[in-house]
Amino acid sequence: MHPKDLIRMFEINHNALKTNIEGITDEEALIEPQPAGNCLNWIVGHIVISRSAILSILGEKPVLPDKIAKPYKRGVEVEDVSMVMPFSEIIRALDKSQDILKKGLLRISEDDLCNVLETEVSHLL
Repeated sequence: MHPKDLIRMFEINHNALKTNIEGITDEEALIEPQPAGNCLNWIVGHIVISRSAILSILGEKPVLPDKIAKPYKRGVEVEDVSMVMPFSEIIRALDKSQDILKKGLLRISEDDLCNVLETEVSHLL
């Protein structure tokens, strides 16, 4: 896979997500779907920290520090809404992750990307 193909996939993902969350307020993003599911605040935050794992593989720093990222990790129970970021800030972190991912992927060769996909990414799935 060529890095530009992966960049394009991330761009499609980013654009689709941004289109679907446009206009959602911080309060609306905390509403949990019924009968079950995660609120948009957690879903987008989880996407941001998942992208941070990829950034790390590319030699980049995560966009959210561990303390702020903790509520968005799988299996973490959030007892207090004050532990989560405002949705508008999560969206800014998502946009920042997009920019850094693109720059990181543009610096990697196709061979190096293949090696990363074979060795590093399999443990993330």
